[in-house]
Amino acid sequence: MSHLADEQIERYRTRSLGPEAILAVNDHLFSCKECFRRFQLSVPFESGFGSIDFEPKPIHDYLYTRLEAYVDGELSAPERASFENHLIACETCRADVDDLLAFKTSLAGDVSRQITAAAGDAIELKEKGKGTGFATAVWGARVSWMPFAATLLVAAVIAAAVIWKTNSALRRQINELDTQLASLRAANDRLLAQHDADVKQLNETLANPSGLSSPSASADKVLRDGERVIRLTGGELVGLDGVSPETVEAVKKSLENDSVQVARVAVLTGKPFVLMGQTPDAAFGLESPVGVVVQDRSPFFKWGPAPGAVNYVVAIRNLASNQLITSPPLTGTRWRPAHPLTRGEAYSWEVRAMLDDGKELSTPGPDEPLAKFKVLGELPNREIEQTASLTPPSHLALAVLYAKAGLVNEARRELKIVVYQNPDSKIARRLLDSVELRYRQSPRSR
Repeated sequence: MSHLADEQIERYRTRSLGPEAILAVNDHLFSCKECFRRFQLSVPFESGFGSIDFEPKPIHDYLYTRLEAYVDGELSAPERASFENHLIACETCRADVDDLLAFKTSLAGDVSRQITAAAGDAIELKEKGKGTGFATAVWGARVSWMPFAATLLVAAVIAAAVIWKTNSALRRQINELDTQLASLRAANDRLLAQHDADVKQLNETLANPSGLSSPSASADKVLRDGERVIRLTGGELVGLDGVSPETVEAVKKSLENDSVQVARVAVLTGKPFVLMGQTPDAAFGLESPVGVVVQDRSPFFKWGPAPGAVNYVVAIRNLASNQLITSPPLTGTRWRPAHPLTRGEAYSWEVRAMLDDGKELSTPGPDEPLAKFKVLGELPNREIEQTASLTPPSHLALAVLYAKAGLVNEARRELKIVVYQNPDSKIARRLLDSVELRYRQSPRSR
């Protein structure tokens, strides 16, 4: 399954996509855990942890045409499965299904009653006018359309039977979905109860540190991690089923030290590049990626506008092979290369602006340090993707892996989720603070 691009997720979050594109992204988010997790992480945290919504937000205005196709049995098997998954969590759409089925059943019943009444009127007229020439004439005129009325009546009966059968099948499915929903709610209640018990035990642990001065004292350490409960007891870590032994050991070490180790990428060290806006005369400069590791092989390159610029050209150079990749002339201030970059390789990049007076301006300038970044290697990327695909996911394990790979901002976002899920935990806050320190030291944060 192919994944959504960062730009698609951002435009979906800001509702700047067209109707068809919103439907396509909406359906993909319901079926792809990795892209939905990335969508969760795209929600800004600046307004406070309480503003995060961890549930998908379907666009009901656009789903209505799909609802009709579902009731009429016109959806394909994958579309039907996706829509039924949506019905499990959406009371609004379930009510719409019931209303639409009731309307179609009522409509079929009205047609059937009208045809039956018309046939009855004709028979009554014949009985009342027996023996009169007028009745014979009228009856002769009416009897000519009786076969047609009978045909309509049979068709209405068949249509009603089909609608009743469809309605019954759909109601059975909805009942089954309601049962599943009730089961999920009960499971959620159990998890919340377990969370409350864990928080209580955590608070008791923090209140009684056994007189040890080190933050990594031997007392149990407990963190809620989505549907998981991570517990460090007597040097043993439990709650990370399905995670590789190496990752479990790294998480254990982080909990013991109350700190997440962030990798320093050697090729990115040295004199830092000055980002746009960091000097008083910096009217034209690079924004990202600068001094960081990127997971996407086709990242977006962003820079600030140059006054009087007619167009821009981006040049990316492989630091090992010296291979050069250039963009076509661009009028905007962001660009994504058409061909993916090589995993594990480091690059530098610059932007040249052609001005309306015929002069050319480049950033970084000849006396400035290179703007460098590195594409995440194949092995760490595979380990991150495998961990991200776990059910249930582990934000703590992902944060440790991101930090280990040098993806500071990604580790920071995962740990913010851990802090949100453990609002009273000093352990979670210390883990986040250790990564925040490195984030503030990175060029991206300046």
